[in-house]
Amino acid sequence: MQLTAPGRDAHTEIARCGLAMAGTPIDVIDAALAERIAVGAPTLARRMARIVADFVPAAAKSGLVQRALGKSTPVDSIRHG
Repeated sequence: MQLTAPGRDAHTEIARCGLAMAGTPIDVIDAALAERIAVGAPTLARRMARIVADFVPAAAKSGLVQRALGKSTPVDSIRHG
C-alpha cells in the first residue's frame, strides 16, 4: 500500500493492511519496528505500532510495540451537565 495523496482518508486501506498483517509473526513486526526506531523515525514507529496493536493479537506482549507507543496519558472525562 502506498498513500500518495496528503490528507486523503485512507482508513479502508489501513484496515485492509491491518487484517493482512494480523497473521504475521510478532518477531517480523518487531524487526520492522526496531528498524524504524533505530533510524530515528519515532513518529512512523508510533503509527505503525498503533495499527499493529489494533490488529495483531500478540502485540500486547511485545516490548517494542509498547516502546513505540510510548507512555499513555489518561484523559479526564468531560462531563456535560
